[in-house]
Order: sequence, then structure tokens, then C-alpha cells
Amino acid sequence: MDQSDLVAISLDQDVVSKTPGPETLDEKLDEHAKRFSEFARPIIQKLFELSPPKNLQQMLVSRRKQIIKFLRKHSLEKEEAIRASRTYISEILHLRLVNGKLLLIDLSPLPHNVLVSLGKVLQCLAKEAPFGFEKQEPIYERLNPLFSDFLELHREFIDRFSLPIPPQPDE
Repeated sequence: MDQSDLVAISLDQDVVSKTPGPETLDEKLDEHAKRFSEFARPIIQKLFELSPPKNLQQMLVSRRKQIIKFLRKHSLEKEEAIRASRTYISEILHLRLVNGKLLLIDLSPLPHNVLVSLGKVLQCLAKEAPFGFEKQEPIYERLNPLFSDFLELHREFIDRFSLPIPPQPDE
């Protein structure tokens, strides 16, 4: 992408405020969030179509078994333990591996800023908490439709390669 495309999807308030045009800052933020969402949507979709390497899958299955066992031992029902364990696995995958790689890419500030924003969306999905749940970030709260659109796909993605066997509804 060229610099003008990156400026158009940047969520950095300083970059947005310097964008030419008669719109108010709020209107500019809305437009940037809309363009960022259009940019991020196919990337997130592609991410959830990937399959991690087998050795990573084996490690995540093993870790998830341990987490489920621990949660069940501490009075959570089986289905609750499975749901709760998903967040721990998501954090390992997104926060430690994917976001870590995104932030290590040696880029100039503008592309780096866009990747940080993408990482924040993945972080919300990993925690299963929309923007604004933990702290107020008004510009990012505009991205909550991405969170809503991808939450179920995210859950299916994590379960697909980290559950030892698919959960049975009546177990």
C-alpha cells in the first residue's frame, strides 16, 4: 500500500486530525474507522482460514487439556471449562505469537501504526471483550462491529485446532 492509502486507514488521532477536509474530527475518525474495517476484514478472514503447524496444534491441544482439567477441578462445569479455556488459548496464539510477529515487522511509523490497530482487534477477539470493555478508547470503539462480526468465527478457529475432541452438546 502506498502512504496515502495508509493515511486513509490510520487510526492514529494525530494522523487523522491532519487529514485534509472540512469534516469534523469525529467525522474523520468515523471515516478512518470505516476504511480500516474494510482493510482489516479480509485479513482477519484469511487469518481464520489458516491452520497452524501440527507441532503448534499439538502444543495447544496439550495446553488446553491442562487448562480444562484445572478449571473443572475448580468447580466449573465441562462446557464452562471449555468456553473459559478458549480465552487462554486465544491469548497464547494472538497476543504472544501473532501480535508479537506483527510488532516485530520493521516498518516506518505509519504502516506500524496500522498493524498495531490490527493487533488490537485481534487482542479484543482473544479476550472476547469488545473495545471499551476494559478501558475507553473512543476511536477503537468504532471497530466493535468487526468484533461482533468475527467473534464466532474466532471461537470456531480456536476450537478447531486446540480441542482434543469436538465438544458434544449433551456431555
